[in-house]
Amino acid sequence: MGANATYMPLTAANFRREVLDSKQPVCVEFTAEWCGSSHIMAPAMREIAIRFKDDVKFCRLNVDEYQDIAREYAVQRIPTILLFLNSQVVDSMSGALPKKILTQKLKGLIQEHNGDYDAK
Repeated sequence: MGANATYMPLTAANFRREVLDSKQPVCVEFTAEWCGSSHIMAPAMREIAIRFKDDVKFCRLNVDEYQDIAREYAVQRIPTILLFLNSQVVDSMSGALPKKILTQKLKGLIQEHNGDYDAK
């Protein structure tokens, strides 16, 4: 991931390494170029990814390119956000989400991973 990149792009080749084998919590956004809700959420998602970059790995998967992975995780709505901890999905959210809800979910994920979380 480049210095200015917010998300790690996921592919069939790197999904296991970047998500399932990750030592830190992972937030995966399942999205598509044509998805209006994904574009609406993009500014808030970038802000959240920057805020939590030291505690959570943020990844994005294009469902049109990697339909098998989307199917494996039963993704039916775009965008869908899955939170992974120790290679397991621990939370799932679909559709356009308020920034506050995603922030709360990420704080809970970090707390579960690290113990007490001191909000930034």
